[in-house]
Amino acid sequence: MNKELSDQLRVEAAIRLRISESGIPELDKMIAKAERRDIAVSIAQGNMANCEVDMTDETLIAGSFEVADAILKERNKLCRR
Repeated sequence: MNKELSDQLRVEAAIRLRISESGIPELDKMIAKAERRDIAVSIAQGNMANCEVDMTDETLIAGSFEVADAILKERNKLCRR
């Protein structure tokens, strides 16, 4: 396989798998932002599904991103091992 094709496959895989290892710094930042957003959305949806949770939109959003950041921080620690 030639280098150009290999690079294209790596970029495509990074995008589809949401793994910021494309080798293109700008793209990797975009992938990381999208992953963070998707985690925060999942957390917010879980909190909204719990009818007993009473919080403002701002609190829900801020809390969801805070938890997403904590998840990503712990994952990064585990991946370095």
